Amino acid sequence: MVAACIVAALVAIAGAANGTAARRTSCTPSWAAVPSADVPGGELASVAATSATDAWAVGGRSGWWWVTPAAQTFVEHWDGSTWTLVPSPALTGTLDDVAAIAPDDAWAVGRLYDDAGDGIAEHWDGSGWTQVALPGMGRLAAVSASSSRDVWAVGEGAKKNGVVLRWNGSAWKRALSRPKLDLRDVLALSHDDVWVVGDVDARRFLELHWDGKRWTSYTQPSPDGGYGPDESPELTAVAAGGENDVWVAGDAENSGDPDWADTVLFHWNGHTWRSAAPDRAMIYVESLVTLKRGELWLDGVGGDHLGWTPAVQLWRGGRWGRTQDTDTFLDAIGADRTGGLWGVGYDGSGEDDDNGFPARSTPSIERMTCT
Repeated sequence: MVAACIVAALVAIAGAANGTAARRTSCTPSWAAVPSADVPGGELASVAATSATDAWAVGGRSGWWWVTPAAQTFVEHWDGSTWTLVPSPALTGTLDDVAAIAPDDAWAVGRLYDDAGDGIAEHWDGSGWTQVALPGMGRLAAVSASSSRDVWAVGEGAKKNGVVLRWNGSAWKRALSRPKLDLRDVLALSHDDVWVVGDVDARRFLELHWDGKRWTSYTQPSPDGGYGPDESPELTAVAAGGENDVWVAGDAENSGDPDWADTVLFHWNGHTWRSAAPDRAMIYVESLVTLKRGELWLDGVGGDHLGWTPAVQLWRGGRWGRTQDTDTFLDAIGADRTGGLWGVGYDGSGEDDDNGFPARSTPSIERMTCT
């Protein structure tokens, strides 16, 4: 994602509201923390924006008994100067993704922490967040919109099959339901150009494309980590600089050495998918953002045998470059429609002896600017 300038706007996801590229001149990027609402046990999972003064971040409390009495979803809003908590349905679960369409139109999806793991869909109409009924869904992993009447979400059906939902302006309808699919991210470029990524039976990487009439499937085998094919391949993120400039990323459990994941990156040029290996310093990819054609941002986890670190990498000019490290691990980065970047996650302190989790965590928000 002009030298010595601030980016023309500040902000948002899991990919912007629709993941398309935004115009921006080159700069040397750096990250800085921005105060977030204090939500004990809170972690932000996604961020999206419509402008420099309208951004949303969603997540959930951890629910760790020594930190908070119960897990609960929460929503924060950026008005151009401050992030604040906004009232939303008090659900025992987490919100995993958000899509911002307009100041009076946004969607958030996630899952409940109940035995069935039912999905959550919430809508912002400019005055409040309300829960919207779903057609027998398990968890929802991601949401993307090309317009108010063309919103897509992916997740898991009641029978653990991979499901794609589509909002037509009045109700959620099933657009696809197939067994043995695990669907993790979606990108709606237009009503007849939609990409969905995940895996097939934890055996092959998967891209699905909707052209307005039918779905087309593409798959790739798991890489060879040195002792045969890696296990559990999965694509976790998709972004695009245009209809013929689509990127997907994910990972697989390395069959050889080192014993962490093999990260994969594939590019669609309008005709075929080609491998475009990321920098080996990246262990896991959490999210992707394209700010303009030829410029791709990866957020994830980096490191080596000495330990893991937050990592944000930038592909520009045909090469990889690592930006200034963020202060905390980011669950997602996102862009507004003018080229700014936000990153969200959590900040933990202390450690619980029994679990290794932070004894306290709060939401973390960072902003990328040019230096």
